[in-house]
Amino acid sequence: MTIKLKTLVNQLTLKIAALALGYIVWSVFCCQQVIEISVNVPVCFYNLNDNFQLECAEKLTLALKGRRNDLAAVEYDTLAVHIDGADLRQGPNHIYPSEKNLFLPSTIRISHIQPNNLVASLTKRSK
Repeated sequence: MTIKLKTLVNQLTLKIAALALGYIVWSVFCCQQVIEISVNVPVCFYNLNDNFQLECAEKLTLALKGRRNDLAAVEYDTLAVHIDGADLRQGPNHIYPSEKNLFLPSTIRISHIQPNNLVASLTKRSK
C-alpha cells in the first residue's frame, strides 16, 4: 500500500510540475507574440490661430503593430493624432501623419495609416 501511495504522490507531483512548466512556457510565448490591430483615432490640432477656421478629416484609421502585452497596455480612448497648427498656412495644407504625431511606446509601430495624406484647409473667419 505504501508503494502505491508513493507512486501516486510522485505522479501527482510530476503532473503539477508539468502543468506549471506548460503554463509558464505558454505565457512567455503568448505575451511576446507580435500582432497587428486596427484602431480609429481622432485628429487633434493645437496652437491654432483663432482668426482661422480649419476643415480636415476628424478620424484616421491606424494599423498598429507590436507585442501583445504592449498593445494591451495602450489606452485607446485617449489615443489621438496631434498636429501643431502653428505650422499651417492659409489654404490647403498636406499633412503626412507619422509616429511622431502619436504618443505611443517605442515598442509599437504604425504599419499603415488610412488616409496617409490629410488635407487641412485653413480659411480666414469672416467677422
